[in-house]
Amino acid sequence: MRFYAPVLEFDRSPPVSVFKRKFTMPAGSKLSDKEQGMILALKAVVKGLREIERLIGRSKGAITLFLKDAAAYNTKKRTGRPPKVTHTDIRRLIRTASNSFLSSRELVVQCHLTIKARRARQLLATCDHLRTCSDQ
Repeated sequence: MRFYAPVLEFDRSPPVSVFKRKFTMPAGSKLSDKEQGMILALKAVVKGLREIERLIGRSKGAITLFLKDAAAYNTKKRTGRPPKVTHTDIRRLIRTASNSFLSSRELVVQCHLTIKARRARQLLATCDHLRTCSDQ
């Protein structure tokens, strides 16, 4: 009598070790307003980074990052692609379109915009008080 045993498939990938995972250092707390003022005051008195680090009790990296651009410290960086047309450009386009009978291409040229005529038509279509010649 013959018995057929099922063929077992084993996953031959090596096991992931806990030690092989990449761990990142947690971010430290941001500098308080008091610490920022102290750093600026000590830097104005011409103290070195190591001495400021010792007096405040913060890392040299945090102090250097703050001193690079103190005004921009603690502000979020703008992400994403910047818009090609600003709100001012859109208002200028709509104002010019409502005061004249120009085509979309002529509007783009007159307003000195860096967009195509098709995009100008899309922007003008969002305006309720404007109608195209074909809508009349």
